[in-house]
Amino acid sequence: MMGFNVKKPHPLAGELLKTIILLSVFLLTFLFAQRALAFICINDNPKLSSIVLYYNSFAYEHTIAFAENKFSDYLLFSTEEDNQLLRKISAIGSCNVILGVHTSRACLLIAPLLREKDIVTISPSCGANEINTQYPYVFCLLPNTEQFIKPIAQGLKDLKNPGKVFVLYETTNFYSNAELNLFKHAYKGAITEIPIPHYGTFDMKEIIRHKDKHYTLVFFSYPLASIKALIEMYRNGLIGKNVSIIGSSSWHVNLNVFQKIKYIFSAADKVLLTDIVPQQKNFKNNRFSDEFSVTFKRSPLLIDLLTYDADQLAIKCYNYAKPGDKYDARRFRHCITHGIHHGVAGDFSFKPGSAFASRPIYLVDMLTELSP
Repeated sequence: MMGFNVKKPHPLAGELLKTIILLSVFLLTFLFAQRALAFICINDNPKLSSIVLYYNSFAYEHTIAFAENKFSDYLLFSTEEDNQLLRKISAIGSCNVILGVHTSRACLLIAPLLREKDIVTISPSCGANEINTQYPYVFCLLPNTEQFIKPIAQGLKDLKNPGKVFVLYETTNFYSNAELNLFKHAYKGAITEIPIPHYGTFDMKEIIRHKDKHYTLVFFSYPLASIKALIEMYRNGLIGKNVSIIGSSSWHVNLNVFQKIKYIFSAADKVLLTDIVPQQKNFKNNRFSDEFSVTFKRSPLLIDLLTYDADQLAIKCYNYAKPGDKYDARRFRHCITHGIHHGVAGDFSFKPGSAFASRPIYLVDMLTELSP
């Protein structure tokens, strides 16, 4: 009779198997705990579309806000581009609140998932009017784009000698075109549209014809395209004391990129832009701004203030929505939409049915804003 020659297992095999099982159980327990604690999920990416080149301060702002409140039910994740947001949020699976969504494109991209899963995102800077269609799943700490257009139109009317009005906009940028169309509804005076291509030079012939007369340049282009156009006009002698400049609503998000062309603004008669922080009010004397300045050797930008305020609002409303063990999304939304919220960028509130913060908008002097 033929038998089978069965080898005895190695004496360490059993111990190895036990170790693998224990590690697997530990890993699954750890992952479950992480998912269970991931009630507030934070997209900690440093890249912000074409508005801003690079940020290294978002992680700091999130850390400070959550540390101050001794709040630990959160999870950080990173994305290199907006398209990764859906996959990341779905993979985590236990997010009740999303923070760190900065662009209107990203807000609109994840909105269907937010609606499906009953998730809320609080964005510091999603300002496109279309965001309002995603209420009450998306909230933005800025007023909508249309609200920024009104003071621009009024500021233009208030100029003593605006002269001919040239409106510069990006031809391939949806939001730049949207701002232009909103402006044409708000301002009834004559304008000359000057399209700016994303690459290459633009046609300055019409501006050159008015080189020696008073005229006003109104920008509805993002900072990088605006800087490129301003440098080109300055080199052609088109920025002088006969020229007034009014900046796009996107300029106030990151003023630092304009520091290197202060000399161009100094050459003009007047340079204005919209801001939610009045110049006569000093927001530097608060704990966040003081600590931020020490850490990064610069004052916080508006986007820094708004990111911190979004975190603080999320923590406050999450604590209100989860007084015990169970989170209630309706209580979270109730907290957001009722009462006045106090932030380092100023007080704000949300009107019924609006995804955008209600707060005053000021037309301020650009050179003063760029001062230390």
